[in-house]
Amino acid sequence: MRSLEFRSHRLAEVQEFLSWAYAPIRLGNHGHAVGVQVERISSDGLSMDRLDVDSTLSYDAAALGRVCLITVHHGAVVDTTTGRRVVHGPGETFLLAQPDRPCTGELCAARCTVTLFDPGLLDQVAEGAVPSGGPVRFTGQQPVDAAANRSLGVTVSFLRDHVLAGPDGNNLVVETAVRHLVT
Repeated sequence: MRSLEFRSHRLAEVQEFLSWAYAPIRLGNHGHAVGVQVERISSDGLSMDRLDVDSTLSYDAAALGRVCLITVHHGAVVDTTTGRRVVHGPGETFLLAQPDRPCTGELCAARCTVTLFDPGLLDQVAEGAVPSGGPVRFTGQQPVDAAANRSLGVTVSFLRDHVLAGPDGNNLVVETAVRHLVT
């Protein structure tokens, strides 16, 4: 397991860090001061960030090249990627964008978990189950219902708080838990 921490109140530093951590990104803070904190824990092919933004921060990011799930714990994430304004609040987990698509929106005094993994893992888990044999593509950005949302949120929390943060760093346990999340 690897860990990383970042804190800053300077927009230029935040933009530079987030461009390195996720994808090239442009940020806006509507003239307000902004504080951002990121705590990352990662293992091969998976990273989970605790992202805390203390005010409103708009973003316009290039394609991440990875599956990016956002679990909102406090505040809101306003997603404008599809041209519609979709507000996600506490308890919601959603796909930020298709891995090969850019994304736009706002973090509004948000505390969230950002889960990133290689989209190739979807293909590995679905091998033989996808009739076309082609790559797996998401058909939407939200779980299909409230029960699926709760299940996904619990899985993200368990993986972040118990598997990746665990003292043993057992690769087999991490790999199995990641496959469960992907499934």
